[in-house]
Amino acid sequence: MQLPHSAGATVSLVSEREEAWGRLHEALPGRWTVALGSYNPGERRWSISAVGPNRGRGKLPTFVSGPGENELEAIRDLDARLRGDHSEGPRKLDELRARLRLAYVDGAESWARQELGRPLAHHELQRVVAHFPGWRGLEEARP
Repeated sequence: MQLPHSAGATVSLVSEREEAWGRLHEALPGRWTVALGSYNPGERRWSISAVGPNRGRGKLPTFVSGPGENELEAIRDLDARLRGDHSEGPRKLDELRARLRLAYVDGAESWARQELGRPLAHHELQRVVAHFPGWRGLEEARP
């Protein structure tokens, strides 16, 4: 909720954290609850979980977790998972593919320097890129 303030500015009555918690509770399926968040100092990450209803005697309930660098990110991640919004997943996958391509090319460069005593020539580098598994089709699939 926003209130008017002097000089056209507005003052928020709800913090970002409270707003994120509100959105998370709206996204919860029926009879699901949210567990308290926890911080793992070894990984330096927060995790917040939503727990589904009891499925019967001897069966573990379903749960979904949202990790994040801080509590707010963890809340937003869990909210996105519950809503089925996996927009960050493809971005992370694209980032991983880019890192793999760079590591592949770097490995070829290192090999050339060690075995040939020189860096790869431009045409040699093009052949390395053409032989990278999965390279072809990735760029063509992009809009």
